[in-house]
Amino acid sequence: MFRRSFTLVVLVFLLIPAAVFPVETAEEVEPGAYSVESVRDSLVQRFQHIQDFMVQVVVRVQTPWLRMPRKIIDLAYKQPDQIRVDSEGFAVAPRTGLIMAPGDMMDNMQEIGEITTGQKDGEEYILLTGTMHQDSLHTPMDMRSGENAVISTTLRIDPRRWVITGMETRMDTARVLSIDVTYTSPIPRIWVPEETTMTFFLPREMDFPESGEMPDGMGEGIPAPQMESEKSRQGSIHMTFRGYRVNTGLEDAFFEQSDNR
Repeated sequence: MFRRSFTLVVLVFLLIPAAVFPVETAEEVEPGAYSVESVRDSLVQRFQHIQDFMVQVVVRVQTPWLRMPRKIIDLAYKQPDQIRVDSEGFAVAPRTGLIMAPGDMMDNMQEIGEITTGQKDGEEYILLTGTMHQDSLHTPMDMRSGENAVISTTLRIDPRRWVITGMETRMDTARVLSIDVTYTSPIPRIWVPEETTMTFFLPREMDFPESGEMPDGMGEGIPAPQMESEKSRQGSIHMTFRGYRVNTGLEDAFFEQSDNR
């Protein structure tokens, strides 16, 4: 499945992520119902059922500053952190949407002081909110102008399957990025992303680097965005996952051969 052709795959938004959460319907949790530790342990235990997988990902990018036709990338993952991504030509893929590792996400959060619950379409969800270090947000956006801002992240969690179905990041009160994830179960007790949609917003106080000043791995020749309206400051990446092969015993050497580490 993995092609040997020359590949330049861009892994942007390493930790940023779901559409606007229905926070207004959230309710306070009864004392002792959930704790940060118990939620983290449940998420990590569920994720550890996935030893490795291979999958094709169809990526569609819609932004005012980057034009990219639909791309198909080949993704492989092995616990705890080995990733291989192959594609023909140039592709953009948000790493957070590719690998929803709950332990990594929660480790980058600090001061998690709020746990609420709510219901959507008759299903319960949990919301965890905490602050984040700016260093954990690797984006092509220049955030220096907001270096004193408070960056908060909210995780939306399905306690029935113990997966993260959404994540929203804000700078002070302004939304920066959000992700919505739907899941599929290719084998019993295994839940993996089926569709992921990332929407990102550029607040007016943020600057986008000029062409040729992109972070390492972003490539060259991408024109700087024209931020003339609120609409032009919004973009999205949609990913559809298909053809999962889960827990097949991938060897470490397979990942060492990747052109995109």
